[in-house]
Amino acid sequence: LGPTLRAFRKRRGLSQDRLANHAGVDRAYVGGIERAERHPTWEVIERLLAVLEISWGEFGRALDEGEDLGTVVRPRRRRR
Repeated sequence: LGPTLRAFRKRRGLSQDRLANHAGVDRAYVGGIERAERHPTWEVIERLLAVLEISWGEFGRALDEGEDLGTVVRPRRRRR
């Protein structure tokens, strides 16, 4: 969910801050979703998709297909 959301956000040219402000959530929460550290409610996902102008169907297809939408997501480094 997170990498796909990030890819759509970047495709739209939005910062986490701008997406969060328009969706009525905290920027850190959006970052947590994108890093798969947070598990948003359906309501929050719906608000984010509305800001991104993406339908549930389009988002679901991207998730099902594992589509990266042209965005490379770097693996996180392990902490020592």
